[in-house]
This record gives sequence, C-alpha cells and structure tokens, in this order.
Amino acid sequence: MAISNQDLIKFAYAWAQKEVDTYGTRPPFFLPFEKGQVLAKQLNANADVVSLGALLMDIKLLEALHLKKAPEHIKMGVAASRDFLRSYGAEPKLIDAVIHCIEAHHGTIPYQSIEAEICANADCYKFLTTKNWLNFFAATNDEEPGYAEQKFNEKVGVLSLQLCKEELAPHISAIKKIVALSKK
Repeated sequence: MAISNQDLIKFAYAWAQKEVDTYGTRPPFFLPFEKGQVLAKQLNANADVVSLGALLMDIKLLEALHLKKAPEHIKMGVAASRDFLRSYGAEPKLIDAVIHCIEAHHGTIPYQSIEAEICANADCYKFLTTKNWLNFFAATNDEEPGYAEQKFNEKVGVLSLQLCKEELAPHISAIKKIVALSKK
C-alpha cells in the first residue's frame, strides 16, 4: 500500500539528513528544499514533486564526492531515488516527475515541468547568494582553486526563472565583483 506524499517527504528528508550526517556537507544542503517550497507556492506548482525533487536531486552527491565520483551523482541519485520511491509504493506518475527533477537539475536537459525548473533554480541558491558563495569559496579555494568561480558560472547559466534572477541579481553582481578583484 502506498503511503502519503507527506510521509514520503518526511522519509526523504530523514534519508537526506542521514547522508549529511554520514558524509558531511559544504553548501547548505537543505536550502533548495526550503526555497523550492516557497517557489512552488509562488508559481502554483506541485509542492510534493518539488519537495521530493529538491530533497533527492543531490541525495547521492555527498557519497559521490566522498568516492571522488561527483559527476556520477545524478545517475547514482536517480537509481537510489527510484528504488526509494518504489519501496514506499509511490505512484509511477510521481516517481517519473521526481526522477525528471533529479535528471534536469543541472539544466543539461530541457525541463518537462515547472517543478523540474523550480528544483534546478532552487539549487542555484546554494551558490548564488553572497554568503553561501563566500563560504564555499573559503572551503574549497586552497584545495580546488577556481572551483567556486566555476560553480558560480555554472549556476548562473542554470538560473532560468525571472523571479529567481531578480532576487539573486544583487548577489550575482557582488560575486562577480569579488571574483574580478581576486584576479587583480
């Protein structure tokens, strides 16, 4: 018997917290979940799909980073999330919608739903607010010089929702100035 979407979200959140507890995290891992809920309401999207998509889109990122297989985190996340959702008897339509959110969250494939676009844009907030970007820069610059700038540019390219572009514009401008000053 299938469980409610709210219970699925609670279990997904607990799973994500376990991943954070096991592997640690650099960016604010749950920020896309929180921002996704706000955006889903503002854009009249399916909040359950957005919540699950935002929680599961990077569910295997921390493990993949630990294994030095970061580029594989989407593939790993899709497989693990599909198993997770099926194990709780989630409806196939819900599973497909959530899996698409995971697959599309880097903006490398076209969005087939507003929910997928919301998840991708919510993910950008981990790297496109001044505070979060500076924390990421400080945590990565010694071992991975230039990675914070690369991640910034990647997420600026993913940002597609006008609402998010407007909200993040002052942060993007500030980060661009910091990057330019750091090169002088």
